[in-house]
Amino acid sequence: MPGDRDDVDAVADERDGQPDPQEREVPHPEWPQDADAVDELADLAHRPSIRTGGDPSRCASIGCVSEWVVLLHVAVSFWFVAGLLGRNVTMARERSANDLSTLVELVDLSGRFERLMVIPGSFAVVVAGLLAAWAEGQPLAGTDDWWLLTSLILFVAIGVLVPTVFLPHGKVFEVALEDAKQRGEVTPELRTALRDPAVRNARAIELVVVAVILTLMVTKPF
Repeated sequence: MPGDRDDVDAVADERDGQPDPQEREVPHPEWPQDADAVDELADLAHRPSIRTGGDPSRCASIGCVSEWVVLLHVAVSFWFVAGLLGRNVTMARERSANDLSTLVELVDLSGRFERLMVIPGSFAVVVAGLLAAWAEGQPLAGTDDWWLLTSLILFVAIGVLVPTVFLPHGKVFEVALEDAKQRGEVTPELRTALRDPAVRNARAIELVVVAVILTLMVTKPF
């Protein structure tokens, strides 16, 4: 009928210029479909971290604190290594000293290095190192981050030398030193205790391991 034909023509006119449903482009499954999806991807890329909470000012403050913590760790490491070197150099002078009073002064000096720098520095360097790793977001271990855990294991390993070598042999040295003070001379027993090969080897191992740890800290090879 004429009326129905006009309706069909009107519908056809309305569809003119629109793509046929079968000819519409099929969206790529990996492409975002609209602006909201793009914004969502951007939000995921800039998602706030646990430490910063997404606040730029807080992020800047965290970065500043991280730098200071790392600087503290470096300073403590220098303090600890300086104590080790000072103590070992002083102990080397002790082995060559022939005068008892000079020897006693050198023993006291090496003891100060031990008490004021080596012992507190050994604890402080571990604590500061763990804090620096946390501040930098550095994991203890991972696919490409094993140097930190390796350094920690090596540091604990040289700590085992304290109860196994240094303390028992140190008691023998103290007895020999007291006996030499009573006699007023450097006794053969004291000379033997000063040149104890177990202590000398342990000190050498200690220095080598510390050098390896410092190398790992600087180079981060794995």
